[in-house]
Amino acid sequence: QLHTIDLRENLFEAKDMEILAKGLQHCSNLQSLGISFNKLGCGGTTFLAAILHHLTELKELWLHDNQIGDTGIANLAQQLQYCPKLEELGLATNCIGHKGTAVLGDMLPLCRSLKRIRFKSNQLGDEGIANLARGMKENCPLEVLGVSHNQIGSRGAAILFRALPHCAGLQQLWLVGNELTDECVDGAIELLQTLKCLKELGLRGNRLTKNSTERIQE
Repeated sequence: QLHTIDLRENLFEAKDMEILAKGLQHCSNLQSLGISFNKLGCGGTTFLAAILHHLTELKELWLHDNQIGDTGIANLAQQLQYCPKLEELGLATNCIGHKGTAVLGDMLPLCRSLKRIRFKSNQLGDEGIANLARGMKENCPLEVLGVSHNQIGSRGAAILFRALPHCAGLQQLWLVGNELTDECVDGAIELLQTLKCLKELGLRGNRLTKNSTERIQE
C-alpha cells in the first residue's frame, strides 16, 4: 500500500490536480502527501480538498508555494477535520490573508492531532494571526507554529501570546521578520514563563530594541 507521495517542484495546475485527485481518493493508506512548489491555485486546492475525506490515514500535507489564496485555504480548511490523524500542515508562501485564516481558525479545534503548522511568508497581518489564535482552544495539540514574514505587529502578537498557553506542548514558535515592537515584550516574557516546554522562540528581524531582546533572553 502506498504511504508517501512526493510531487514537489513540478508544474501541476488546477486541471492536473483534478485528474490526480481522482487517483488519490483510492490511496486510503496514504500518510504523507507533498505537492509543494507547483501551481495549484485556488482551483487545484479545491479539487484536493474534495477528496480529503478519503485520506483518513494522512499525517503530513505539504502545499508550500502554490498560489492557494484565501478562497483556496478556506475550502481546504473545511475538509481538514476528515483527516483525523493529520499532524503537519505546510502552507508557506501561498498569498493567504486574514479572510482565509478566519475559516482555518474556526476549523482548528476540530483538528485534534495537528501538531505542526508552517505558515511562513503569507499575508496574515494582525487580523490573520488573531483568527488563528482564536482556534487555539484548551488542550490545543500544537508543538510547532511557524508564522515568520507575515506582517504581524505587536497587537497581533499580543493576541497570539495570550492564546498560546492553551498549547501546553508548544516547543517552537517562529515570528522572524515581522513587525513586532517593544510593546509585545511583556507578553513574550509571560509566555516563556508559562510554557516551560517552549525551547525555540524566533524573533529575529523585527523592531525590538536591544533592551527588549536582553529582557527576553533573561
